[in-house]
Amino acid sequence: MFSQLQKERYLDVEDYRLYEQLGAPGFVHRVNLMRKILQCKPLKRSKGRWLEPDAGKLMLSLYDFSWIGKFQKLSYFVAILMFLLVVLVMTGK
Repeated sequence: MFSQLQKERYLDVEDYRLYEQLGAPGFVHRVNLMRKILQCKPLKRSKGRWLEPDAGKLMLSLYDFSWIGKFQKLSYFVAILMFLLVVLVMTGK
C-alpha cells in the first residue's frame, strides 16, 4: 500500500522508511497509519504537508483491508495480557 501511495505521489519514502526498519513496532505503527489513511480524512504528514482524503479512497478501491480491525482488536488483547503478566510478576504469584 505504501509503495502504491508513493507511486501516486501521496507519500514520500521518508514518511514511512523509519517504520519499515523498526521491525514489529514499526509494523504496528504502519498499520495504525494505514487505518488513519483509510478513514479518508486529511492527515498531517509533516510540517505544512497534508495527505489528501483521495489517498484513502484510492486504497479502498484497490485493496481489502478487513484485517486491520481484527489486528487492532488482537493488539489490544495482547496488551491486556502483557499488563496482567506484569501484575502477576509484581505480586509474586
